[in-house]
Amino acid sequence: MQPALEYRFKQVAHYYGTHRALEIKSLDIAKGSITGLAGPNGSGKSTLLKLMTFAEQPTRGEILFNGKQGQLFSPNVRFKISLLTQKPYLLKRTVYDNTAYGLKIRGTRDNLKAKVSDALLKVGLTFDGFAQRQWHELSGGEAQRVALAARLALRPQVLLLDEPTASVDLESAQLIRQAAFAARNEWGTTLVIASHDRQWLDEISETTLHLFNGKIMKPGIHTMVTGPWTRQNNGLFSTPLGNGQLFIAPVPPEKDALGLIDNLDIHVEVERPANSPKTPDHCDPINGSGFTNRLKGIVTHLMLDQKASRIAVTIQVGDFIFTPRLDREMVASLALYPGSHVIISVDSNHLTWL
Repeated sequence: MQPALEYRFKQVAHYYGTHRALEIKSLDIAKGSITGLAGPNGSGKSTLLKLMTFAEQPTRGEILFNGKQGQLFSPNVRFKISLLTQKPYLLKRTVYDNTAYGLKIRGTRDNLKAKVSDALLKVGLTFDGFAQRQWHELSGGEAQRVALAARLALRPQVLLLDEPTASVDLESAQLIRQAAFAARNEWGTTLVIASHDRQWLDEISETTLHLFNGKIMKPGIHTMVTGPWTRQNNGLFSTPLGNGQLFIAPVPPEKDALGLIDNLDIHVEVERPANSPKTPDHCDPINGSGFTNRLKGIVTHLMLDQKASRIAVTIQVGDFIFTPRLDREMVASLALYPGSHVIISVDSNHLTWL
């Protein structure tokens, strides 16, 4: 039996002027699910969340909510969906007034104090310690937690989080994560989370959508390499990785083309003097038809990919992130840990142009 759907996108595109911010041919989000949104700045994550609130209509296509076409600012939709932005707006009032505001405008007066107290506790703030504080007496992390408490007080059917932990301290970030997860577990709230914190997204999300240039990429199995691409003397093309190293590729379809690398095609070895690339952009020829890129990088994260029973290894190479998936035996034999200096090898013929 298929799970009930919260959202269904059909041939959706959204433009700001002539700029295409989002293009989604088809997307289903199930009720009570946790969906992560990953991608660089400008990839379309915030636009997607905004459309999911029905504060804007898409330029074309339709978005169904609970099986029906969502209408702009409809109370039937608006009172069920709540969005927490990276920089929340607080009323110039007390913490109590901010947390209770949404309940009051919806006509909820019964047990107001208890509901505010419960919402504050969910984000680690006590009623006695914070209810009467003014908005300007809060730290950045506390302000973000109050903003989340105001949304949790409404027990929303859908909670949309746009970079909720990007500008807060570690304690606040952890409490925000716990509170969002508790909303799903206690009330069945559907969560959609946009974040650059890939480790958290991978841990909490049942599905992670990877966006680039407004489009959804294949989930979780590719590393992306972007242009601009410059022609080399050997007829191949290169793009700078930001630390003096170059990624070599076959002829791209356009100067700023996006290339995809299957994470299983990225090979890793520990860097030693004997195997270190002779130059930052050293490549080995492959039968005269391509090159193996050999690039220096540093391991920044190791995480178990439970869906694939492999270890997701995050490797920083200049300004780029490579994410090979290695089996546990390989990780153990290489003795990889955050901070390890490694060399990755990528066959240029394995690059797929988007």
